[in-house]
Amino acid sequence: MLGDTGQYQGSQAFNNINLLTQEFVNPNTGSLFFSVPLVQLAGKRSSIDLKVNLFYSAGFRGTFGLPANWGLDLPYVLGGKSVTANGRTYAIDLEWTDVTGHQSGLRYINNHGISFRKFDPPLELPSGKRGQYGYTLCHVDGSIDYFDSLGKPIEHYDIYGNCLQYSYVDGDEHGVDSPELRIDRILDSWGQEVLLFHDQESEMRVRLPDGTETSIQSSGSNVDFIRGPAGRTNFEYVSFNEGPGILSRITYPSGLISAYDYTSIQYITSKDEPSYMPAMENYRSLDSAKKIYQHKRYIYGKDSPVTYTGAAIGCTMGGLRDALMDDDDRALEYK
Repeated sequence: MLGDTGQYQGSQAFNNINLLTQEFVNPNTGSLFFSVPLVQLAGKRSSIDLKVNLFYSAGFRGTFGLPANWGLDLPYVLGGKSVTANGRTYAIDLEWTDVTGHQSGLRYINNHGISFRKFDPPLELPSGKRGQYGYTLCHVDGSIDYFDSLGKPIEHYDIYGNCLQYSYVDGDEHGVDSPELRIDRILDSWGQEVLLFHDQESEMRVRLPDGTETSIQSSGSNVDFIRGPAGRTNFEYVSFNEGPGILSRITYPSGLISAYDYTSIQYITSKDEPSYMPAMENYRSLDSAKKIYQHKRYIYGKDSPVTYTGAAIGCTMGGLRDALMDDDDRALEYK
């Protein structure tokens, strides 16, 4: 579905994400977002803390060498079409303006504290170290992400000049969504190293400065389990619409289980063909004895046949636009 749209999925509705919750179901889309901490290091200031999570989000291209739907929640630019940061993905549009004429560089973003810029030819890194940047993303707190011309993050600065730095194996050859991309080191503001090892195609190991390691094991098409200091977390999947499997069960080291059942929501592709996206129908939380102690059911389109895809009124999903956002009927809402 993504086509030539980077990581953007055709709707701003996907950006309704709660990053403070490990398991989160987007109420607008029914999409499951899951994350687990890999790195949590305090910086010289809280504004430059190093936090890296492994995350799952259905419909995402795999990033940083991980399978489809999985990635590291580092900021990145994909194909010059989208930028992803803080769990949210935005369509790049350097010409788009809000009603005041402000150009953020991102379509639909009228927060004047956010700006995205492209540099051609690329410029030298502010640190003076080897490498160049082709994009920048400035955040509301004044911090800035610097990306190379392929979209990989290479440096991040807070307003006090403190810096995070990222390095890669053969980084000049691979983009963020290349299965061959290997990030090998992250340097925090204290000069501490987080090392990443790729012993084989199916395993990524993250080693913290104190020697603690977390292993991410993949089968090629899915992440099968994570093994860290707290134990092993297992993942199971079900097939959907002939695409990559979608996450259906998480078994935590404590024995607690999260189980998911899905329904589907229709959308219309840019080729005017009907297709479907998964949406959460049932969530169950079970203890180690398989006893259910929490159950949630999700219902869509109860008050209106119009969902975020706009399929009921003939809207297509494709390109770098949100058809409902661009529609002249301001009474339309995400349901």
